[in-house]
Amino acid sequence: MITREAYMRGDFTHRQYYAQFVTAQIMAVIKQRFSLEQLRSCKDQQHFNDIQLVHWNRLALESNCWTTTYVLLKEAGDWMSLGVQVTILKEATRQYVEQHA
Repeated sequence: MITREAYMRGDFTHRQYYAQFVTAQIMAVIKQRFSLEQLRSCKDQQHFNDIQLVHWNRLALESNCWTTTYVLLKEAGDWMSLGVQVTILKEATRQYVEQHA
């Protein structure tokens, strides 16, 4: 488990830290919400900012996939917020696209 303290110290990258919170439930939400074609058509493959923030926020708030992630965040010394949820959703999206490259 990468702790928030180690991440903030710079021992790990942004992706390494947030990747540990991507669960099968979160990946299922991404697969259900977005097609690969839609994601591949995004010009910004790093942040998927072609998809408006309001859509990411709505997906985070409406998805019932955060129970395990909440526990993992707590173990890492972090906390759940809308920003953290969106960050994790975007990391899951990157992983999904990379797995199907």
